[in-house]
Amino acid sequence: MILSFEFNYVSKNAVLENFLNVICKDFDIEYKIGKKDSIVNLQVEADEEKLGEFSDFIAKRLPLSIFFKSTAVDVVDNFNTKEIDIPTCNLVLPFTPKVLETNNPLENNEVGLETYNKKSKITLFEDSKEITYNNFDELYKKVANILKNKKEVTISSAAGKFTYGVLDETFKDKKYKDYIVLPTDLSTIEKMVVIRENEIKSIASLEKPIINFRVNSLFEAKEILPSNSVKVKLADEILIFKILQELHKNEINFVYKTEKVDTKYKLEVNNIANSIPQIEICVLENGEILIVEGSGYSSEELKQNLKKFDKNSYAQFASVMQEHNLFDLRVSCFYFSKKHDDLIMHLSEKTGMLNLVTFPVVKDFQAILEEIENSNSGKKLLENYKNAFPEIFENISNCKISDNLPNSIHTIWGIASVMLGISDNIEDGSKKVIELAENFGGLKGPRIDYKLIEEESICNQFNMIKLIRSSMSFKLAGTDDTTLSFGMMEALAYFLSDMSDFCINNLSAQRIALCGSMFASKRLTEIACKNLQPNIQICLNRELPIDN
Repeated sequence: MILSFEFNYVSKNAVLENFLNVICKDFDIEYKIGKKDSIVNLQVEADEEKLGEFSDFIAKRLPLSIFFKSTAVDVVDNFNTKEIDIPTCNLVLPFTPKVLETNNPLENNEVGLETYNKKSKITLFEDSKEITYNNFDELYKKVANILKNKKEVTISSAAGKFTYGVLDETFKDKKYKDYIVLPTDLSTIEKMVVIRENEIKSIASLEKPIINFRVNSLFEAKEILPSNSVKVKLADEILIFKILQELHKNEINFVYKTEKVDTKYKLEVNNIANSIPQIEICVLENGEILIVEGSGYSSEELKQNLKKFDKNSYAQFASVMQEHNLFDLRVSCFYFSKKHDDLIMHLSEKTGMLNLVTFPVVKDFQAILEEIENSNSGKKLLENYKNAFPEIFENISNCKISDNLPNSIHTIWGIASVMLGISDNIEDGSKKVIELAENFGGLKGPRIDYKLIEEESICNQFNMIKLIRSSMSFKLAGTDDTTLSFGMMEALAYFLSDMSDFCINNLSAQRIALCGSMFASKRLTEIACKNLQPNIQICLNRELPIDN
């Protein structure tokens, strides 16, 4: 009897093929592994009883991955898959189900590069004095007790060098800016954040990604965290996992980790062979997973191709084209970034590469005010706005726009946030607009203007003055900051829909690629996809980060 397993695995990183190979060898069963595009096929032959045992074995040993899209199993008469040579997996992976059973934090995985070598040793210090322990279980308990007693511990390991502490009511006073929360058990996550089922599966996957969540109302009321969004991940190596397990036994639910600070207690692992990569993802409502930061689980082939382009927007466009094999199609790309210049592009055999829309930013507040004043009825708008919000005008006069800021919607939102009084500076303003928009509880926002300089031209420029002017009009009419912020985000999604229609009607576009770090905003991406998808298929990065 032959069982045929099919795995839809959308990465070329060779992780799945290697896991299947090792699992079959460990179980000692006759097998063949094939692959075509993103489908990995495993066929195994044995009697019915042994195949039942193998199905249980593979369920325990094969870790879930963010690159898994679906699985299927069937009975076939003969081995009919074309066997492949298993490529070497040159990635460093977090702990696997097999090594977790060993209880040894220095044990290397059965797949991928090693994290530790034979000379590696774990040492616990109080100040500079070494603390002795007889076995690993005793070590886990000692560190957990230090943390339980409200002390911080700096841990240096394959997961990096971070300071850990128990998350309690004193955390807000520490004023840490860059921190991540680690639940002591998967079951505790829902006590802090609003999380969907597909996000639970993703955060528990092999890659142990970071995901940004909205804090739920019960936890927010405790006023422990400085904001109503938080980055969360699970432990990605056995050492941290086992310490968190001990804390969970003591009814402690959450630990934070932050960049190293000076602490009395230190846990150090020496002779680290390779570090475990960190990635951040965004999980859309339909289950689509976007890698926001980190290329540690991407195939080397794709990463090398990014280096062929000087322009970030072109590199990202090319990465989507390659991941989806779109080179024979007419494709338009909407690249919106927090770090680089935005660009709307189109590529086809007939047109070549076309830069359709750029997003120039007027980088002087006085010049922005003058352009608004010179527009139709703009003088009256500014006069009324200044009378209503004198403190905003005072801040505008003291605020500067850096020439180094990218020409992007993200920068324009930052400028708009200062002119609307949402923030007193551009950098925080862009973040604040996104945060407020994602927390908006309504369904519709004000229809803020997203216009082009020359509406009928194929190659065009975005008109930032109209966006800011219309936002100011809604502010003057009494629209609150949260609703205004959502209006800016929602109107961008409608603008993308209009641009998609333009590309379909004028350039015969067959696909729309979305890329750039602005699409790390789950709400923006979901609204944009909902508006675009009735008319055209959308393609996003599967394996590489959405920005570079």
